[in-house]
Amino acid sequence: MKKRSNSFATLGFRLLTCLSLLVAVATAAQAQNFTTTLRGAYEVPPNNSAAVGVGSLTLNGNLLWYYVETDLGPEGGGIFGPASAGAIGPLVLQFTNYGFLAPWPAAGGQVVYGGYLQLTDKQVEELNAGLWYINLTSSDYPAGELRGQICPSTPDGDCDNDGVPNNRDKCPSTAPGTAVDATGCSIDQLVPCDGPWKDHKEYVKAFRETAMRFWKEGRINLAQRNALTRQAEQSDCRPPPPPPTCFQGEPPPPPTIAGQTFWLHNGGIITANFDGTYRATLSGIAQTGEYMWFPYGNTQLIVLVPNDGSPTSTLHLVVTDVFGCDERRGTYIIEETGQSGAYTVTR
Repeated sequence: MKKRSNSFATLGFRLLTCLSLLVAVATAAQAQNFTTTLRGAYEVPPNNSAAVGVGSLTLNGNLLWYYVETDLGPEGGGIFGPASAGAIGPLVLQFTNYGFLAPWPAAGGQVVYGGYLQLTDKQVEELNAGLWYINLTSSDYPAGELRGQICPSTPDGDCDNDGVPNNRDKCPSTAPGTAVDATGCSIDQLVPCDGPWKDHKEYVKAFRETAMRFWKEGRINLAQRNALTRQAEQSDCRPPPPPPTCFQGEPPPPPTIAGQTFWLHNGGIITANFDGTYRATLSGIAQTGEYMWFPYGNTQLIVLVPNDGSPTSTLHLVVTDVFGCDERRGTYIIEETGQSGAYTVTR
C-alpha cells in the first residue's frame, strides 16, 4: 500500500513557494488570498478518486491570479460559480494553459494550471463570499473528477474544515474527516510516507509514536490507532529513490525556452518562438522582436530586443524546481524591471 500524502505535501510546498511571489507584487492593502483543496469527495456527485490537487489564488484589485497543481492528467477544467459546496454553477474561466512538473508521465508527476482573469465587481463579491470553485475533468470522470471550493484565506476562517483556524493551521489541506492535532495536521501529514526515513522500519516507528500521541490526546480511539498502525506496517513507505545519474558522455544540448509561453503576474504575456523571435503583450501593449537566452545553471537571463526600437528589456529567469541533470522543467520565477511573476508552459 503506497500512501499519497507525501505527494500532496510536495504540491502544497511548491504552491506556497510560488504564491509567495504573488504577495510580493501586491501590497498588503491590495492583495486578497484564497486557497482551494481539490478532491473527488467534493465532486457532485462525490467519487473515490485517489488524485489530489491544491490551488492558491490572489486578487489584486479586480485582477485574479490562479495557480493549481494536481497529479491528475490534463483533460480539462476551469473556474465555476456562483455555487455553494454541493451545487453546480456556470463556467467562469476555462483552463487552456498548462505545464508539467517532472517526473511525467511517470507516477508522482504533476500538472500545473496558471494564469489570470479580470473580474467584474459582482464577481469579486461572489469570490469573497466563497461561491466559486475549481473543477478538473478526466476521461474517467468527464463531468469532473476533482473539485474544490475557493476559500478566502482569512485568519479566523477554516478552509479545510478541520476545526483549526487558518492562522493556526500548519497543514491547510487536510483530507475531510481526518483527525488532526492542535496545529491542524493529520498523522499522515506529520509522518509522510516517503519522508527523510532511513528505511521502512524508521517510518513505522515514527508513525506508531505519532499515532500513540493522537490516542493519548483523545483525537482517535484505540481501534483507530491500531488500524492505522497496521496500515503503516503493511505499507511500502521508504526513502525515495535516488535521482537519475547524470549523462557522462558528450554534454547534452541546453534546454530551450522556444515554444514556451510566460505568464507574468503583472499581466504580461511573452511567447518565445522557435525561430528566435518573440511576441508579447507588456503593459497592455503588443510587442514583437527577437530574444536571446543565456542559461547559466539555476540563474538564467533572457534579453528581449523589440522591433520598434524601444529600450531592450532584460528578464532574469531563476529555476526553482530542477529535475535530472541538465533538464529543467517545473516552476520558474521571472523578474522584470523589479516586478516578479511565475509562468506556466504551453507547448
